[in-house]
Amino acid sequence: MATLKYTDLSKKDTASIVLRRVYTAAFFQLKDKNSPMYRCTKRIQLKLGREKEIFDEKNALTTEKFLKFLKLKTLSDGVEIELKMTQRTKRFYKITDLYKDIEFDGKSKVKTSLVGAERQEIGLLAAVKDAALRGVKLPGVNLQVMDAWKNDKRTVTGQEPYIDIVIQDINAKKYGISCKGDFAPSLGGGGLAGLSRIVPRLVDSVYTNVEEYLKEELGIDENQTVPANYVPDIFIPISTSHMRKILVGNEYIGGPVDYMYVGKMDVSYSFSGNRLDLNGKFYDIDDYMRKIGKFYFRIRKRELQGIDKIKVTYKEKNKDGYPILFKHAVTNKPNFRLVIDSRYSGNSKVLKEI
Repeated sequence: MATLKYTDLSKKDTASIVLRRVYTAAFFQLKDKNSPMYRCTKRIQLKLGREKEIFDEKNALTTEKFLKFLKLKTLSDGVEIELKMTQRTKRFYKITDLYKDIEFDGKSKVKTSLVGAERQEIGLLAAVKDAALRGVKLPGVNLQVMDAWKNDKRTVTGQEPYIDIVIQDINAKKYGISCKGDFAPSLGGGGLAGLSRIVPRLVDSVYTNVEEYLKEELGIDENQTVPANYVPDIFIPISTSHMRKILVGNEYIGGPVDYMYVGKMDVSYSFSGNRLDLNGKFYDIDDYMRKIGKFYFRIRKRELQGIDKIKVTYKEKNKDGYPILFKHAVTNKPNFRLVIDSRYSGNSKVLKEI
C-alpha cells in the first residue's frame, strides 16, 4: 500500500473513514507503514485556490460537503489534516502525504478475520503511543512506554509471528505482546507448525493418543469411511507446564511473548488523569492462564462441505510429517483441525491429560 490519492477519496466509504478518523482524533501515518503514528487534532482544512476553510468539532465537515468539494476540486485545491507531532507542535499535512493503511484498503475487507486482527493492532498501537506521549503507564503492565510498533517480521517458516506488537520502555527494554479478541478461534500455539516447534514431543503425544482412540475405541481401520458424527470432537487437557511454554513461544516462531492483550477488535480508550482506560486488558502469562483456567487441545473435523462422511488415514502424512488422520470422503482434502480451547462440549470425547 502507498499513500492516499484523491481518486480514493471520491468513494463515499473512504471519505467517511477519513472524517470519522479526524473527528475521533485517530492516528495517521505519513508515507508508509514504517512511519510513526501521529494523532489527529480533529481539524481538517479545505484549500480552494488561495482561500482556506478549517473544520473542527464545532464546525464539522459533513461527508456530503466533503464529497462535493472533491468532485469539483481543481489542481490548485486540496485537503489537509492537522497532526500532533509532539506534545507542543502541530502541523497540517496534505491528504496525499498520508499512508493508505489497511482500513483504507478495500481489498483487505475480503478476509474479515484478518481485517479484525489488523484493526485491533492498529487501535492498540494508537492507544499505547498516545500513552507514551502523555507519560502514562499502561494498565496491567505498569510500564512507562517510550515507543511501540507492529511486528511485521515473518518467522523462519514464513508464518505470521507470535508477537503482534513490540513495546519499548524508557529503559529501552522490549516486550512482546500477543493480541487476541474476546472470542479467539484458538488460545495459542500458532497452529500445528508453531506447536511442533515449541513442544514437539507433546504434539507427538497428541497424535499417538488420537490414533489410539480412533483405532482401539472406535475401531476405525486405515482408509475406512465413516459417518462424520461417528467421530466426536476430541479434547485433550494440557498440563500447566506445557501450556506456559506454548503461550510464551520461542524465537523460532516469532516469540517469546511477555504479555497478552485481550479485548474487542475495535479498540477504544480514554485518559482519566494519569490513567489509561482501555476496552481491553493486558495480562502477563501467569495471569492469562489463571483467567482462562484450563486449556485443551481440540481436534475436530473441518470443511465437510455438506458431506456427512469422513475418511480416516493413519499412513498419509501432512507437510509437517504428522498423520493426516481425517480426509474429506469425496475430495480427499485433509480436514483435521487442531486448536487450543478453554472448555469441552458435552457430546465430545475427553482423553487423558498430557
